[in-house]
Amino acid sequence: MKIYRINTAYKNFYFILFVLILFNITACATTKTGRPAPRQSDQFPATNIPLYGKLLVKTELIFGLSKPDGGVISEAEWQKFLDEYITPKFKEGLTVLNADGQYQTSSGEVAKEKSKVVILLYENSKEMDASIEAIRSSYKQLFQQESVLRVTTPVGVSF
Repeated sequence: MKIYRINTAYKNFYFILFVLILFNITACATTKTGRPAPRQSDQFPATNIPLYGKLLVKTELIFGLSKPDGGVISEAEWQKFLDEYITPKFKEGLTVLNADGQYQTSSGEVAKEKSKVVILLYENSKEMDASIEAIRSSYKQLFQQESVLRVTTPVGVSF
């Protein structure tokens, strides 16, 4: 059996070839500008659904009305929260719906509660995002809530 040895020049050639291939693969993960592609969470998912009218952001906030002590947030308490925390940040308008919600607790039980759904339409901006997060945080703190569900999607709006 003959053993073939690769001389040093060929070893260097194969090493350089390997580095070039690796560089090419890495380059495929960047955009045409050479910058890394944005994280998926920074952009809306691509869809083939045509959007009509003006492109806006729609956020639905779902507020549970059950208190940890077994009580319920009253209509007056809700209205005060709406008037003081949400309306000043969305003076252009919003929609509030009554809902019946349910979720699975950590013990596996299905809990049911009355809820309010607030629908907001706005132009995408960091300021609007911060306003929405402030609303969620205030509600959780004021009414000892674990969470306020947020669902955000791009929409085409025409009046």
